[in-house]
Amino acid sequence: MIAAVLSGFVTSDVYANGNYVRSHYSLGILLVALPLLVFALRNYYVFWNMLKHTHNPVLHNQILALLVGISVLVGFSSFSLPAWFNDFPIAHYGNLINAFILSYGVIRHRLIDMRIVLRRGTAWFALGVISVAIYWLVLIVVHRIFNFDLDLMASFVATILAFSVGIFAYRVRSHLFKFMSRAFQGSSYDYHQRLNEFTNKIHNVFSLKEQGGELLILLLKAINVREACLLFPESGNDDYKSQFSEPKDGQNQLANLRLRSNNPIVKYLEREQKTLQRENLDILPAFLVLGEKRSGRYSLEDLSVIENTTSRVAVSMEKEYLREQLREREEELSVINNSSVILSSSLDIQEIFGTFIDELKKVVEVDWASIVLIEEDTLCCMALSSPENSAYQIGERVPMEGTGTGWVVTQKKTFVEPDLSQERYFNTSEHFYTQGLRTTAYLPLIAKGSVIGSFIVACKTPNVYTQRHTKLLEQLAAQIAMPLENSLLYAKAEKKARIDELTSLYNRRSLDEMIDSEISRHSRYGGAFSLAILDLDSFKSFNDTYGHLAGDGLLQEIGRNIKSAIRTSDYAFRYGGDEFAILLPETGPESARVVIQKVQELNLHVMKKNGWPITLSMGVVSFISPPTTVDKILKLSDVLMYKAKNGGKNTIKYTVYGDQINRNRQESILRT
Repeated sequence: MIAAVLSGFVTSDVYANGNYVRSHYSLGILLVALPLLVFALRNYYVFWNMLKHTHNPVLHNQILALLVGISVLVGFSSFSLPAWFNDFPIAHYGNLINAFILSYGVIRHRLIDMRIVLRRGTAWFALGVISVAIYWLVLIVVHRIFNFDLDLMASFVATILAFSVGIFAYRVRSHLFKFMSRAFQGSSYDYHQRLNEFTNKIHNVFSLKEQGGELLILLLKAINVREACLLFPESGNDDYKSQFSEPKDGQNQLANLRLRSNNPIVKYLEREQKTLQRENLDILPAFLVLGEKRSGRYSLEDLSVIENTTSRVAVSMEKEYLREQLREREEELSVINNSSVILSSSLDIQEIFGTFIDELKKVVEVDWASIVLIEEDTLCCMALSSPENSAYQIGERVPMEGTGTGWVVTQKKTFVEPDLSQERYFNTSEHFYTQGLRTTAYLPLIAKGSVIGSFIVACKTPNVYTQRHTKLLEQLAAQIAMPLENSLLYAKAEKKARIDELTSLYNRRSLDEMIDSEISRHSRYGGAFSLAILDLDSFKSFNDTYGHLAGDGLLQEIGRNIKSAIRTSDYAFRYGGDEFAILLPETGPESARVVIQKVQELNLHVMKKNGWPITLSMGVVSFISPPTTVDKILKLSDVLMYKAKNGGKNTIKYTVYGDQINRNRQESILRT
């Protein structure tokens, strides 16, 4: 190369011109330029292939910067070869441009986005050309008008004109930048502007739902992303759950995204506080993305927009998120307090259940709810919010095996079926699914350490019950359990007070109350009712012969026979000792005779079958116009029963109270 230069093969002439040394290049310069050109083209080819296949916006920008640098170097070096450019250091200008790009990256610790450089560089270059052209055009026009030499005055006027042109250029600058931005960004330009305006005014938006929804819509349109979501900490734990997502078309894969608090992604973002990029997939088991762009790849400008937007809205959204959490907690506390008042207002759980569920709906979506209690190996439905969509009705018993309640009884913890269309765990789930329900939650009712049943809620929306909802429902289930336990204890005590323990028939107290009810009903509506008193013949001898245990067994058998012989509208009582009573509401003499005869025949058949020497004596009174007191009614029936017993036993005596024939004799009985 040195020999080629010394021999004049590269430079044909070198001479001095005033203070400048000039040279003319011959065709031999190609020996120097050709290897450099080949090297530049080879780099172009390698970098261009890398540019097409990389998805990392940072690496993409680095490669683009190298391509621009090589282009600047080759272009400015080529312009320095012709003789008419020898007076200007063209090649050095190119070196200064490359040096500026590298220096900016070193000083600011971030690379220049070459797309921004190209866009703004083009705008400034166009502005410079336009300004220079206008400046010289005006200067020439002024010179021709005033016909002055370029002396001090001319220089002053030129300065004023240049200043005026500068002001004009400044005024045009923003419009030109806007035009170039719109030209480069296309349809997303307006969304960039709206996104910028939104981040400036977000502190005036007092709803997290409005903030999140508007932010995602504008961000998707501005950077042309297919889908995105916003994750917030879930109430009750530190896990992150997608609370807002776009688009809402049912196909968004990020709509149900959830990250646990110990997820490496969460730890990485907390530690680094910067965007997580695709290259980190090699060291992380999972990742969070905005979603693919509709066309092209993410640029450094896109990342800058995302980072700038999130940094500007973070404080406002955090404040609104905390305010939203506080409001939700206040609503939950209000529901808990109101529910406590509702549950303590009555011992009848079904009576207050509808009001309780209406209160619950203020904070939790509920389309169906039920309370079921354990009764031996079965479940009994105690309360329903909506009988139409239920697999069972109030009072109905179902086997516990294979039910959600059976599971919570065993495990003593809540179980949620998030989506019945995807998976159904229990035999009742199929019925819930056919009724349109999609999410069910089974919550154990625990009283004094034991599970007494379950509180079941269901909704037509899948995946609706979050951990926050579950915790609230568990609190309410705990509130339900104690009043429910008290209600059961009250019902048992009430039953014990009204039911004879030996025969499971109603007792004397119940008989008095029901006769009183019949008297009231008769006074309002008229009609008739009948009362039969039964006494076992030779029961004392039976006890003496077979023992008291056998006597108790006999009384139980008599009670079962009476219950099976009477109608569903009739009532059977143990009157006392070996005496029984049967109350037949709205029953006249003829109908009463049929029922009592059936009772007599069934008992005699069973006694004969078992070899028991027992018969029944009965007195049956049908009341057309009854006395006004219970004691008088009982006395009439009792007297008639003893007449049957004294008349030979194993007989039935019938009479009608209220007819004219028997009135005098009946009145005399009541007076004795």
